[in-house]
Amino acid sequence: MQRSGSYEVVNTIMHHIFKSLSLAATLALSASITSAQTCQFEPQINNLAETIIEMRPSMGGYTSRRFGPNAAYLLLRYQDMPAAQGLALISQIRQDGAKQSNRLNDLEIAFSISQLGVQAGLATTGEDPLQVFAQANLPVLRAIILSDGGQSFFTLLHEIQSTPALWQSFQQPYMKGMRLPLVIRDQSDAFKLNFAQMAEANGEIILAGLVMANLADLTEYSLFLSRHADDAAILNMAGENNADAYALLQIGQTGPTEIRRSYTPAERLQKQIGFDIYKADILSRELAVLGLVYNLSGQDEVALAARQYIIAAQTGLITPADDPEAAWLFIHQALIEALGMQPTFEALEQFEQPQTLRHFAGSALQTMDWVVAKAEIAPYMRGETDAPPPRPALLSPAINWDDWTRLALTVRAWQALPEAHIGGADTQIVVELLYLQGEIDRAITLATRELPPKDLPNLYRDFMHRLDLRCAAYTDFPGKAILLGGHTFFQFPANAPSEP
Repeated sequence: MQRSGSYEVVNTIMHHIFKSLSLAATLALSASITSAQTCQFEPQINNLAETIIEMRPSMGGYTSRRFGPNAAYLLLRYQDMPAAQGLALISQIRQDGAKQSNRLNDLEIAFSISQLGVQAGLATTGEDPLQVFAQANLPVLRAIILSDGGQSFFTLLHEIQSTPALWQSFQQPYMKGMRLPLVIRDQSDAFKLNFAQMAEANGEIILAGLVMANLADLTEYSLFLSRHADDAAILNMAGENNADAYALLQIGQTGPTEIRRSYTPAERLQKQIGFDIYKADILSRELAVLGLVYNLSGQDEVALAARQYIIAAQTGLITPADDPEAAWLFIHQALIEALGMQPTFEALEQFEQPQTLRHFAGSALQTMDWVVAKAEIAPYMRGETDAPPPRPALLSPAINWDDWTRLALTVRAWQALPEAHIGGADTQIVVELLYLQGEIDRAITLATRELPPKDLPNLYRDFMHRLDLRCAAYTDFPGKAILLGGHTFFQFPANAPSEP
């Protein structure tokens, strides 16, 4: 592997990054940050969600399993449905004759807990609440913990511990609590510390340590290590070594050397490289490419790109939660600066991005190409320049820029959608150009008219998620791609009264 050397070169590369970003791209990146402050897209979100649910029976095969829960979730949130109405919606999906996803169960239970309380919510499925708890997925465990800060969670935990089969069922997927810090990683330090102290008081020492290792202020974690300094089993699971490998990397401390300082210089460098890449992938939220590029290329310089991204995200130069494509563009350019253009293209071409990310997703390179093209053409589509820009330097040879400029000229001249058929690959480009103009309804109308029916659910879901991020961001979660596999955490406010 190539050694990256000192991290002092980061400042130099950061300078090149911002110097080489074109004015067009910079303006494009700032556009959706501004519009993210409003929520005028709520009607489109609701319409898209309802359309996806209506389409499910006609999708055929197993395709329908990929659609429904997220659409229902956004309807529940944006329409602030009461318990009866929300459960009726979920029941409608369950009985529509299409294939079902297990995530619909997670949605039903998490929603029920928020509306009815933990015990009543777990009983919604008609099964034994303890059995439901023992087999619960992370969204359900999160709903239980957030309902009262953890009290119900530990009560249920103690109840299943007396039944070996239930306890084994619970332990197996969560590795003695190692995944549980994920469900509250977006909560405040005060919430986490209270939960960790409750865990320790209830004898869940490993869970307590892992949660404390996820605090921004590690003072309490250091005290935890002191309290359990003589217990090798606890330190092996929740101590410094494991925290370096897992818990600290999740939350994003400054670096693993903050706690454990016994590394050799070579070990410390490798720890820092892995840490920076993992942390940057977490901060990029919906997209996680840096770790894969590192594994495929074997180049330690990937960590330089990661470090640039971390600095930009933490200082507010980019805001991934508000404008994810700006973050992806930054990562793309940082990789090119660190590795070179051809090695970056070759690495990105070797793995795919899911269409849950974008309807135009294919290989990671194709996905990045579209992001580059959109950012460059956006000022022209908004009427801020008089002519389309020249071909962006960051595009791979696979993109025909003449198609983009031809279609941009055409779309900008439209007063209304033309009746003529657009056809072929042009439709997806035109849909994105209309989106850049803020013509969301026209984009959806054109897509509905022109795209094959099998492609519509992906586009509707993509637009639904994008617009949600520009509204209440109910589908957002820190580290979504790398920690949750791109799935949405079903998050509801605790509306139910406290249970005795």
